[in-house]
Amino acid sequence: MPGHTRLPVPIRVPAAPGYGGLPRIAVLPLRQFMDKPIPRHMSDGITADIISQLAGLRELTVISHGSTFNLCGPALDTREIGRKLDVRYLVLCRINRAGDRLRLTTELTEAETGAVFPPFFDFVDAGLSFDNQDRIVAQLVNKLLPQVRESELRRIRGKRPSVLSVYEKILLSREHITLLDHGSFDEARRLLDEVIQDDPGYGEAYALAAEWHGTMIGERWSTDRTADIQAVERLTQTALRYDSGNIRALLSYGSRRSNSYRDHAGAMRIFQQALELAPSSANAWALSGLCSAFAGDAAEAVRHVTHALELSPYDREGYKFHHALCVGHYTGGDFEQAAEWGRRALVDTSIWRGTRGFTAASLAAIGRLREAREIVLQMQTASPGRRLREVVDDLAYQDPERRQRYGEHLAAAGYPE
Repeated sequence: MPGHTRLPVPIRVPAAPGYGGLPRIAVLPLRQFMDKPIPRHMSDGITADIISQLAGLRELTVISHGSTFNLCGPALDTREIGRKLDVRYLVLCRINRAGDRLRLTTELTEAETGAVFPPFFDFVDAGLSFDNQDRIVAQLVNKLLPQVRESELRRIRGKRPSVLSVYEKILLSREHITLLDHGSFDEARRLLDEVIQDDPGYGEAYALAAEWHGTMIGERWSTDRTADIQAVERLTQTALRYDSGNIRALLSYGSRRSNSYRDHAGAMRIFQQALELAPSSANAWALSGLCSAFAGDAAEAVRHVTHALELSPYDREGYKFHHALCVGHYTGGDFEQAAEWGRRALVDTSIWRGTRGFTAASLAAIGRLREAREIVLQMQTASPGRRLREVVDDLAYQDPERRQRYGEHLAAAGYPE
């Protein structure tokens, strides 16, 4: 097994100008509609924290707090503000009292058209502690980003490939990878190859290419597993050389250390680097939880993934969180909970291939063999001719006894020896 070399501690490196016109966004000051408003330093702190967390993302350009500080009048013309700040999106937050609690309402607005996305709400105790403030801001950012992505994808769909910007190619390739659409994977890789050729110093393109190869491995679409594993290593290192704070690259590398080499201790060090950089990254919490499960620490796995769900309860990539909770509970022997989370994952539009196996094993463990056999049939359809020993040997569990137990459960569900 290749040795693990600790990656350099990431440093925040702002995206260089010119990378395909990243969407510009401005967060306006928090507006209060209360007889007894919260102190100004707290309301300004919420706004500043939102800006800070958005600024840490690789796919947005965020206007500084100083440029929006005075835009807090009673009547705001969002189109005029959008033109003045030269931004595509505005974030408007307001707070009012709802009984003995505070309600924070957040809206994303397209500045040019004035179109408003469905708002979302957070309720907090009237005291508004700093812990509450951190949680609110993290959840808010995890809700805003999917709305921006959805709007950007609508904007570029139908464009001729020849006129797509670098950013737009990145956005489309990320969409193909996220949706686990095998038919679109070749297109995703073609777009990434074009970006790397046109902008060879753009770290996000290498990070996405590493994720592409990792997905090929995990979904068993790879025709050369060894080559794909090596590609993940090479592309991740390249991404971090150009952008040492790239969370996607760190997560891809950590996942490969855990899943391909069973180097869970090394993987957790990498995930910890990612969490130090981006403590509100739901993906980082979920994938680190999955690593803990394969290392045998079920309680830590469930804790990490539960926090991921708290940060992003309506995430479009919820299948990752549900799968990780299924594995975590299965690891801990709570097969009822594992089956429940596995079932929930299987109704998602996208699912990881491994979800079927852990769901079937959990159902078999609690005697629901008919349901387990139905899922096993789906596994065999997806991977015809694959035998139980191959499935067990590929499992990322550190402990051979856990792999053996998993095999026994799948065998009870009818998976062919």
